Amino acid sequence: MTKVFLKYIPILMTLIVIAIASSSCKKMKEERIVGTWMQLPLCETDPDSILWVFDEEGNVVRIYPDGLIDSATYYIEQNAFQAFVNIDNLDFIDADNVNGRYRIEKLNKKIMRLLREVDNYGNNGYKRREFEKQ
Repeated sequence: MTKVFLKYIPILMTLIVIAIASSSCKKMKEERIVGTWMQLPLCETDPDSILWVFDEEGNVVRIYPDGLIDSATYYIEQNAFQAFVNIDNLDFIDADNVNGRYRIEKLNKKIMRLLREVDNYGNNGYKRREFEKQ
């Protein structure tokens, strides 16, 4: 019985380390996403200079150059290898559904790159968004 238990100790320790690392990565992403980000246009039809403001309480506000404001909620989820930001309740101001689950491809003090994998209707339309910290 003891030999069997000892055989599983490395596996158990690995799972514990992954769980701790995953929770600390989530906290780091939650801290880094907070602030004002300028959405970078990726093609000619993208609107210019939309600011996204993420706060600590899980709110996100989009501010358009013409003064329109749109607000929603967000939360971050983390599994062992990837982090996601989920955005809900944004309006369709620019005729674009931006709600959904975005994989966080890159997030540091200057750049955030998100890739939407699923929108809130279950559609798998990929949508890339790139931001620069203001």
